[in-house]
Amino acid sequence: MDELGIYSVSVSNSTIDCRTAAGRTSRREELSKAEDFSDTHSEKQRERMRVAVMERRQYLGKAPLGYENVTRRKGKDEPNIRPLEPHFSLIRQAFELIDSGSYNLAECLREMTKRGLRPQHGRVLDAGALSRMLRNPAYMGMIPTERHGVQPGCHVLCVSEATFRKVQMILNGKKPLTTSYERNRPELPLRRFLQCARCGNALTGSQAKNKKYGYI
Repeated sequence: MDELGIYSVSVSNSTIDCRTAAGRTSRREELSKAEDFSDTHSEKQRERMRVAVMERRQYLGKAPLGYENVTRRKGKDEPNIRPLEPHFSLIRQAFELIDSGSYNLAECLREMTKRGLRPQHGRVLDAGALSRMLRNPAYMGMIPTERHGVQPGCHVLCVSEATFRKVQMILNGKKPLTTSYERNRPELPLRRFLQCARCGNALTGSQAKNKKYGYI
């Protein structure tokens, strides 16, 4: 077994003399055996991955930022990644900022950098890394795979599916950003100070003549 935990077959045999026909035949047989072993191992590895994802709902590979890998107890249907603070909460806040519609990606990056969001290696997060993070379905409790697509996981989700889907729409430019409402305008100095005599709600004004609208 090598350092990656994969069994290997040596195809080097010093007793084979490739200068002879018999030696070359023996070498071809050895190479064929090694290839068969490799194919069998690959099939078993793919089956183990299929079982891990489709049946045990385990995350494959290194845990995404905000989670850490844990060892699953044998015979237990448990997640193999778990939330890692403070990254987990900070990533949720990043989703919430984009979801609010008041922050674009660059503004969200600046704000989350101020709040202390960093990759686990300690470097400053860049826009590309933040975009990839916000697009990772693992944060809504799913498992992304190349062979089996996106499958349900059993780990703790960071944000709801609704929030995740809305953030994807904003990142893809399909949902317009909203700007913060300007409450104080010099041309309307009495806004919020006048109240409706009937309902008691604050009134706002309009620059159009003879128009007033109830403001809740």
